[in-house]
Amino acid sequence: MSATITKVALAAVLLSFSNSARAEKATPLNSLAEIPVKEVTVFKDGHALVLHRGLMKTDSAGNVVMDDLPKPVLGTFWPYCSDRRARLSMAVAGVRRVSVSNTALTVPELIEGNIGARVRVLLKPRSVAYGEGRADVRDSVSSVIEGKIESVPERSSEEMERTAPDRTERKLPRRGDVVMIRTEDGLRAEPFANIESIAFKGEVESSLSHEELRNLITLKLDWQGDKPGAGTAVGARDKVDVGMIYLQEGIRWVPSYKVIIDGNGKAVVLLNATVENRLRDLKDIRLDLVVGVPTFPFKDQIDPFALNGSVADVVRRLDRNSIIASQFSNAAILQGATNGTIGAQSADYGSNEGSSSSSTRVDSGTKNEDMFVYTVEHVSLAKGERMVLPVARYELDYKDVYTLDLPFGAPSEVPRSYNQDIVKYEKLLKTPRVMHKLRIKNKGRQPFTTAPTLLVSADQKTGRETVLGQSLMTYTASGARVDLDLGTAIDFAVKREDVETSRLPDAVKWQDDKYCRVDHKSSITITSYSKKAASIEIDRNLFGFVDSVGENGVVKRTNFFENVVEADGANRPPYWWNYYSFPHWWHSVNGSSVIKWNTKLNPGEKVTLDYRWHYFWR
Repeated sequence: MSATITKVALAAVLLSFSNSARAEKATPLNSLAEIPVKEVTVFKDGHALVLHRGLMKTDSAGNVVMDDLPKPVLGTFWPYCSDRRARLSMAVAGVRRVSVSNTALTVPELIEGNIGARVRVLLKPRSVAYGEGRADVRDSVSSVIEGKIESVPERSSEEMERTAPDRTERKLPRRGDVVMIRTEDGLRAEPFANIESIAFKGEVESSLSHEELRNLITLKLDWQGDKPGAGTAVGARDKVDVGMIYLQEGIRWVPSYKVIIDGNGKAVVLLNATVENRLRDLKDIRLDLVVGVPTFPFKDQIDPFALNGSVADVVRRLDRNSIIASQFSNAAILQGATNGTIGAQSADYGSNEGSSSSSTRVDSGTKNEDMFVYTVEHVSLAKGERMVLPVARYELDYKDVYTLDLPFGAPSEVPRSYNQDIVKYEKLLKTPRVMHKLRIKNKGRQPFTTAPTLLVSADQKTGRETVLGQSLMTYTASGARVDLDLGTAIDFAVKREDVETSRLPDAVKWQDDKYCRVDHKSSITITSYSKKAASIEIDRNLFGFVDSVGENGVVKRTNFFENVVEADGANRPPYWWNYYSFPHWWHSVNGSSVIKWNTKLNPGEKVTLDYRWHYFWR
């Protein structure tokens, strides 16, 4: 008996809650709060951490209702209340009716916005038959209605929701297609489609209030038995300090450098930031530009609080091979959402590819863990706008460096594909070129970030700048150095010679297989036609073993696979690897080596670098 009474009581409570929810009035648009943005932290991948905070008005229940529902990354939406008088009990996102006032643009809208007005309505002409037979003669007759606009019939939101098959969805009012006009003959219903024109006798209301469905956030506050404004003057306590913070895609910053050299070892390095705003209007905010690589495992998932789907939908979209999805699969409710098949049991550690209100000021930057932050004060940028702003300036020393890199080349015995690409590659091997680089040591407190770099030479007398080219600035920590490519140094000629000197049969035996030894004598000759002395760094990479080297060269045995992966940076062999068909036994008997020289050439001087090396073949 008691159980039955409990169920009936519970059903009554739920029914009353449902009826009250459906019966609530539309919220006026001008009463919704819009918490201003105070700070935005922007990452180079297009995500931004947005901080809202402000004193917002409360409604009659002491809550803050906002028409500002973001689309945050899963797990990054955090509302808060900083007011000592109240505590945030919950944040609720949902679809609610909002009353919006717009300018009336059509005759039906003007009629609906002027209920009670006296009008003279001209109806559209209609065909009328007359005469004895009333079949042969017709004419168009227009009629006029004079009276007072009584109403425009409509089905209210409550009625639409009460009679809809799915009573859980919000409904908007449905306006009828007729207007009720009170005339001397009585109340007349006239379809809007019959009205030719209408004359209003008196002032005309040009705006019309209508309802829309919008996604609203309600910050429900616990005033701990008190009410906002109670016991004080009106308006003294009707505002509360609230805010929210979330991560969302929509703002990106792209760095770029300009390096100005004077020709005497001094360089000015300028850092600019191009900021693109596709998120929202920003007004007088603090903008933090982050240098670093943040980790956002859920960056492709929108939090269900944004009303973009259910929690189960979010979990279904998780990569089934990801570690995170595997952890989620332990929850019973989520197992039901995906039939308990979320994620694999083994871990997959691979990547998933598939204008200013006041003076803008940039600080010197601060370091936070593995990221570095440049802060720009007083930034205003509307949605859809881009801006370029100066971020940093450094005065540093630079050094002209010339390098000659001779990459790996397979021995003649190794089969080749002989396509156009390998022909071009081996032609470059036979005609190596000295490259000119600028070497800059970062003596500042901030790191250099990866960015395109414009290289410019400035005349000290006239100040005129000459563009030298464009290079790529790579990430350079404070105290480290970076080389910027200027291009080919045309004042240096390089000649390379390689001669096979001998072959020794059965020099090595490996797993019952015999290999012969092939010896080579090689040289690199560099001639300087420059008017200035230059230091040249030479690297010669070889498949095989170095026996001797001249001119104080340094030999280093290397792990070929580690070197090419490190240089390429993509966990794969270099592009030329597939040009050759190395036999399966090659790396069992042959290693790889690099010879390094550092030599100085005066104008018109020539240097020859000799070395001997060998490899094994069968």
